[in-house]
Formats: sequence, structure tokens, C-alpha cells
Amino acid sequence: MNKLFGEEMSDYDHIIGALTAGDLKTLKAIARERSDFPNGKDDLVHRHWLINAIDCGNREIVEWMLAEGVPANVDCDDAFPVLHSAIGREAPDKYQIIKVLIEAGADLN
Repeated sequence: MNKLFGEEMSDYDHIIGALTAGDLKTLKAIARERSDFPNGKDDLVHRHWLINAIDCGNREIVEWMLAEGVPANVDCDDAFPVLHSAIGREAPDKYQIIKVLIEAGADLN
């Protein structure tokens, strides 16, 4: 648990908050503390952190996760490959993230 405004906050909320804020410094600190981050799944809905980053993070965070050894083709329990998450993005960096994932070897099929 972490504290936000004096209140307890779950690790999931802490990480999602950092992803949403584009706070790479905090994410790197979390990676030093947790062996299952960024290579692993969240504790709430058991989605890969890369998918969460694609959905609510930014290009820089996705690039960092890939550089940390997260595979571009994580096994998605919902049967959608990572590119589906990127294509569904509403953010303006959608095409940059798609390009980063393809360059990292994401499955095009």
C-alpha cells in the first residue's frame, strides 16, 4: 500500500496513477521494488502491465517497458493482441505507440 493525500492506496492504483500521469520516474522506482513490474500482471484484473500502459500510459512508458524486457507479444487472456489495445487508443500518440510495438516485433496477425 502507498499513501496518497494521507490515504492508503493500493499498488494497482499507485501504478495506474503513474501510468496515467506519464510518471516514468515513479514507475522506475516501482520496478526496483517489485520483481513483477513491468514484466507481469496487475493484481486487480490480471492484465499485463504493458496492456495497461498502452491503454492509459504514453509512448515513452511503452518504450521503457519494452526496453526492460517486456515482450511485445504478451499473452493476453482476453485473446486480443497488444496491437488491438493500441488501435483502440483515443490518445493522440496512438500511431506512435503502434509503430513502437511493430518495431518491437508485435504480431501483426
